[in-house]
Amino acid sequence: MAETIDLEGLINDSIAGETLQIFEDPPILTVPETIRFATRGVQPPGALYVTLEDTIVVTVYNSVSSLQLSLQGRLLRADGSVRHFRRDFSPSSDRVQSTFAMGLAEGFLLAVGVTRRNGTPKFGQTYVNIALIRGLDEDVDRYQSLTSGYIEAANEVWYPTNPPHPFVYGMGNLRTIVGTDPAAGVEISEVVPTNARWRLLSFSALLTCSVAVAARQVRIVIVNSGQGFWDYEAPLQLTAGQVNRYQLGYGLGFEQSTTSTNRTVAGLPHLDLPEGASIITAVNNLQTGDNWSAPTMTVLEWIER
Repeated sequence: MAETIDLEGLINDSIAGETLQIFEDPPILTVPETIRFATRGVQPPGALYVTLEDTIVVTVYNSVSSLQLSLQGRLLRADGSVRHFRRDFSPSSDRVQSTFAMGLAEGFLLAVGVTRRNGTPKFGQTYVNIALIRGLDEDVDRYQSLTSGYIEAANEVWYPTNPPHPFVYGMGNLRTIVGTDPAAGVEISEVVPTNARWRLLSFSALLTCSVAVAARQVRIVIVNSGQGFWDYEAPLQLTAGQVNRYQLGYGLGFEQSTTSTNRTVAGLPHLDLPEGASIITAVNNLQTGDNWSAPTMTVLEWIER
C-alpha cells in the first residue's frame, strides 16, 4: 500500500524553529501571435514566369580590352527545385554591340545578372542590357527589358535589384587623352569615337610659329555634323618665332593672354559632344612651318548608342 504524505501537515510543522515552505511554479507569460505564415499553397517569390520558348539576351557595349563577363541567375523550376545557371563570355572592346543569348528551363526567374570575371572596367566603359526575347533569327520579339547599366570592378547589374538605366547617367569615365601630333602646317583635329559621348573638361595645345612673317589669329572650334556650335578666338595674335600654349578649362570664368608668359587661358562651357563631333584648330595665316603639339584633353566619357 502506497504511503500517504500529509503536505498540509508538513507546511505547518516547525523544524528547529523554522517553517517549511513550498513554492509554486511561476506562471508562463505568452504574447498572442501577430504574424502567421502559410505552409501550404505558398506563392513563389518571383513574379516572372518563363518557358522553354524564352531566351535571355545580353547586349554589351564595351571599351575595355580582354574583358570577360558572366551571365548568372537562379530559376525556380516547376518541380520546386531551385537551379543556378551561368555562362561566361567576352565582348569586343571597340564600343560596338556584342550580343549573347542563353535558353531557359520552365519556371520562375528569381534573379539574373551580369558580373565581372576578368578585367577592371570603370564606370562609363561597359554597358549591359539584359532582356527576354522569343523567336529565332529575323522573327524575334523582344518583349521585356529586365535591367541595364554599367558594370564596374565593384558593381554588378542584377534583376530585380537594379532598375534599368540609360547610357548617359552618373559621372562617366574620367579620361586624359593625348591626341595626334599633327605635322608642321597642319591643324589639330580630334574626333569623338563611335558609340561614345564626351564631356570636355579641358584642352591644352602648344603652337610654335615659324620665322615666316605673318600675324596668326588662333581659333579653337567644336564642330558637329559639319556645323560649328562653339568657337573660341584668342584675343592676341602671334607673330614670327613666337611660342604660345592655349589652355581651356571647364568652369574657368576668366581669360588671360600675354606674350610674356606665352600662355592663353580661357573658360569652357558645359559641352557634351556626341560621336563624330570634332575639336579642331583654325588658325588664320597658319604658315607651312608653324607646328601644333599633340593636344591633351580631359573628358568624361560614356557609352552612347
